[in-house]
Formats: sequence, structure tokens, C-alpha cells
Amino acid sequence: MAAAGKGAGMRALTQRLLGMAGPALLVGLFAWLMLVDGWATGWPPTGSEGEEEGEEEGSSWSQKVRRLPRDLLLVFLLGVLYLRSKAGRLGWSSPAASVTEEVPRQAHLTSEFEDLTEADIRSIKHLSNGHDCVGALQSLNASHTHRLKKAVPDIFLLHLGELMGEKSAVKALQMLGRTGEVGQPCALFGELREKGTWDSNWSNPVVKSRQGITFETSKRRWRNGLFVYRTTTVFEDCSPAQFRTFNMDTASRKSWDWSMEEWRRIEEASDNSTKTDSCFYFHEARMPGPMCNRVYGCARRVWDQPDGGCYWITKSATHPSILDKRRTVRVDEYTSGSVIRATKSRQGLSTPAVELTSVYYDDPKMRPMAYNLAMKTAFWAAMQATEHAFRKFLEESGAGEATDSQTRGLAGGRQSGRRRWRKVVRGVVWGGIAFVLHKVVK
Repeated sequence: MAAAGKGAGMRALTQRLLGMAGPALLVGLFAWLMLVDGWATGWPPTGSEGEEEGEEEGSSWSQKVRRLPRDLLLVFLLGVLYLRSKAGRLGWSSPAASVTEEVPRQAHLTSEFEDLTEADIRSIKHLSNGHDCVGALQSLNASHTHRLKKAVPDIFLLHLGELMGEKSAVKALQMLGRTGEVGQPCALFGELREKGTWDSNWSNPVVKSRQGITFETSKRRWRNGLFVYRTTTVFEDCSPAQFRTFNMDTASRKSWDWSMEEWRRIEEASDNSTKTDSCFYFHEARMPGPMCNRVYGCARRVWDQPDGGCYWITKSATHPSILDKRRTVRVDEYTSGSVIRATKSRQGLSTPAVELTSVYYDDPKMRPMAYNLAMKTAFWAAMQATEHAFRKFLEESGAGEATDSQTRGLAGGRQSGRRRWRKVVRGVVWGGIAFVLHKVVK
């Protein structure tokens, strides 16, 4: 233990020195360029100050101009050094939030809350309309392992329902005497550290649509300068069972999702159910350079719906088989809850439609400003890429032959989802890098 503590202290000291060395080198180089190398000494004189002196000054200035590419290259290299040491390893975290890899992680966020008992679940059954989270709880998922239930307890599903505005979930929490849990440290999305209650201060909904898909999102500041996002996407002319099959097929997701570097199951939900969607898993998300990839160790629990859809909650969790990976940043705070269910068309079609509603929070250990800027366009770009891949999935599975004529040509003439996502991420990241360099040099 003493040796481990000493090693952690040396790593923390090294990271702090690297974090301070980058800005110091940049400031020193800037001072040398402006003062020692003479960039701030004025322009070449005119002929009024003497022809000989003017020629000498002009020659000196021309030498400075010839050295400009070299000086700019030095600035660029030192900037990369700074980003790789501070931003890359520490994830663009603020000095107050910079932590070392040895900080112990919370194993469970439910220690202060008791989970629902079978008697509790049966007592609220009459509140369900058959297509809400209270109804989904009645399946009980008895095959789920104790470890999975501890990572994602049943009470979290009622928290998700309340965040989605389901009246039955609100009434169920009231009946069980558990109102006010959302926004507490051990609730589904953790502690709310911003002003107001969780159901206040949400932004006005932003609605975007194109043929075959309608998207709506709103957000609310939650903690650490980051937002909780609430999105609703309606996919036209498909069934909940089709979209669930596509969405849970992580093996083929890598072929169209540029951000997925690696995904693998760690532990099944039960020993006798290897085809269930509930599991522990490891996920490595690709990030554009110079940032390191982010790795997630999560527990995912799924509750079935009678229409073929489902509720599912994914949350960061610890597991003996989920280990840190070199040259990556481990994400400790990731939570998302979603539902796939049937709905009416938003575009006036007579065909069925599917609603995907999600509530999402992620702290990828980046500067909150840079991450919030990226998320302004990331959701809509991701949903377009998802819809494009989904239509292709329907065509390949033979289910797309019976689609409506308005949605049959959705795949034609579109840009690749991976290419579109790559352009968005690349533009945002390089803009953030330029902004950081500008602030540091300034």
C-alpha cells in the first residue's frame, strides 16, 4: 500500500509538472520572439532615416521574415507537447477538476437508496397503462444477476420515467413515499449541483427534421458545467421490434459508427441467457487527435415492452474484468436511459412509427466549454447517421420492401453517416484546439 501510494504521488507530481511546463514554454517562446528576436522592435525604416541605416534595418527585418516558418513550427510543436501532456492525458480537465488515475471510483451510487421489492412493484401495477416504465417493471427480470441489479436497480427505472414526464412514474414514486429522489447524489443521474429543481430551467426544445426522421432535444445544466440532455427521435415507417434489433446489434455498429473503436461484452445478465441485451460491457470511443480515446465500463439493463420495444438504462460501473487501457482516459460518469416504443407519425404518414426517447449525461473529462460546443451538433448528426444505417439494415434484412414510397428512397443520394459524423467531430475539435492555443499564447 505504501509503495502504491508513493507511485501515485510521483505520477501526480509528474502530471502537474507537465501541465505547468507546457504554458511556461509557450510563454517563454512568445517572449523570446517578441523581445529577444526583435519582432516587437518596429518595421523597417523608410529612406528618411538614411539610406545605409535603412538598408541595414531592412536586411534585419527580412531575416526575421525568413525565420518566421521556423518560429511558427516551434510554437506548433510546443503546443502539441502541451496538449499531449495536459489535455491528452488529463482530458482537458480544469485545474480544479484534474485528478490522477489512482483516485478511487464509486463502486455504486445506490448505497443510500433501498431498491424496490417485489411487493413494491406489485403495489404500483394498477398505475400502468401497459406501455410505460411501471408496466415494464412487472416483468421483474428475475434472471438478472445480483451484480447487474446492484449496478442498475429497479428504482432507477422510475427515476427515468419521471425525467421523461411519465405520470405513472410520478404517481408510483409518490405512492412509495420516494418523491424528490431525482437530483440526489445517489439517484439515476447523480447530484444536481445547479440552481433550481431538476424539472426547472430546461432549454426550449430544438426541433429538426427531414424526410423519415424528426428530432427534438432540450437540455439542462446538471453539474461540473455539463448538461443533461433529453432527446426524442421519431423514425417513420418501422416497428419497435425492428429498431430494437438494429439498435442492440453492436457487432455491426462498428461498420457505420466512426466513434466506436471497440465494444465487447464482459458478463452476461445470467448464465442461462446468452442472448439477452442486458450485460456488462467495455466500450472504447474513438476521439480525434491529439486527444486520447475514452473508455467506458458500463452495466446495461433492459426491460421488455409488449410492443417489441424496451426500456434500458446504461450506467458506469465497476467490474473485475473491466481494466484501464494504456493511452486512454477512463470515463467514470456516464448515464443514459432510453425507451423504444410505437408512436404516431410526425410527418402525416399512415404508416407506423417508432419513438426513441433518451435522457443522457456524460462527463468525458474534457473542458466543459469544448464538450458542450461539440454536443450542439453531435446528437442530430448521430441520429441522421443512425437513421441512414437503419434504413440500410431494413433493406438488407428484407424488411424494407414494404416501406412507404416516401421513405423508400431515403437512402438514395445521402452522404455516408460515418463521413458526416467525422466532419462534424473534426471541425469542432480543431476549432477547440485553435481556441485553446489562442488563449494560451495570448
